[in-house]
Amino acid sequence: MTRVADFGAFVEILPGLDGMVHISQLADYRVNKVEDVARLGDELTVMVINIDDAGKIRLSRQAVLEGWTAQEAMERDRKPSGGGRPGGRPGGGDRDRRPGGDRGRGPRR
Repeated sequence: MTRVADFGAFVEILPGLDGMVHISQLADYRVNKVEDVARLGDELTVMVINIDDAGKIRLSRQAVLEGWTAQEAMERDRKPSGGGRPGGRPGGGDRDRRPGGDRGRGPRR
């Protein structure tokens, strides 16, 4: 590992070429801090899962640990749209709505 950030770790995959492992891709369990998994200078076995148009290299250690293909890793790395909760509404898209608007007053007469 060449550099640590709150959101992930930077790993040199070739001399002079780094990629980033997002904290969610460091292990097969929830990681609170990058340093809980690895320290600066540690060697990590990672898989390249994406290279964007700007040339940023996205890496995954979880894919290696789980035995995923690169395609599986890319699919599992995608974030759901709409705030990341079922129903597409952040903070409660699944709750039942009462008629009459968002205050639950009942139907207007």
